[in-house]
Amino acid sequence: MWYQIERHLDPIFRFCYSLSRTEWIFMFIGALVIGYFCMRGFGSRANY
Repeated sequence: MWYQIERHLDPIFRFCYSLSRTEWIFMFIGALVIGYFCMRGFGSRANY
């Protein structure tokens, strides 16, 4: 079981370790933009 999880996560970790500082900044900004647009669909929290 753990072998299969590790086998699938290994390429992700290798990709993360290969990113430079600039690429990490672009990834962070991209995640913020995607998160912003995803959260807009939930509307205002004042109605809860």
